[in-house]
Amino acid sequence: MRDGRVFIIQLVWGKIQAEIFDPKSGRFSAAANVPDQAGAALLVKLKDGRFMLWYGGKQSTVQTLDPTTMKLVSGGHLIKVCNFGGLTLDDGRVLFHYSPPYRRNACGGEIYDPATGTATEEPAELQKMNIFAQLSGDKLLVISRASLPEEILPLDDDSTISIPISIYDVATGIDEPAGSIPRGFLYSNTILLKDGRLLILKTSCHTRTPIMRNYSIRKLSASRASGYLELAMSRALR
Repeated sequence: MRDGRVFIIQLVWGKIQAEIFDPKSGRFSAAANVPDQAGAALLVKLKDGRFMLWYGGKQSTVQTLDPTTMKLVSGGHLIKVCNFGGLTLDDGRVLFHYSPPYRRNACGGEIYDPATGTATEEPAELQKMNIFAQLSGDKLLVISRASLPEEILPLDDDSTISIPISIYDVATGIDEPAGSIPRGFLYSNTILLKDGRLLILKTSCHTRTPIMRNYSIRKLSASRASGYLELAMSRALR
């Protein structure tokens, strides 16, 4: 917030919960005038500081919430009734893209513009890919769905079979090779580090929780000079 406080918002069983943290006093306080409306399925922070709420269902309704006024405003509709995730792009639009855990067609795949309240189909090339991580606003680390296994891998899969990865730029449509990852790391949580590397924590595609007995770290080191990602691997707590 402009005064230095931190606005915290989450969805709990489809309802908005919000509070404010003051770093000067170290105290939390309840946010005032929180809309009493249930049924939201997804919450996405927009580039302008507002929040987008998607309600799913046949109407695929969207609303936007301004934390300064705590007012909900109609934001139009999405195209699909099935969406997953919400990645904010450099131009402020939001990419919705479902990445299936094994080789099959997926629902979703559209780009929502909060300025107009309209959505359009995502690029055809991106529809053939799984998004592994967002490296920057428009640059995505992706895996071709043709490289995915025929069915969900077992929880203890530790295959060393390599899966090619590439960097796809939503703005330009350019897809550049970026090395590979072991197949066992298809289902992972990722954290983009400040130095451009990517921390990858192996998880179960069934529970999305860490598999601690097979905890591994992969770091993708970005080379600005050459413009590609170089894959470096280290194992810990094996």
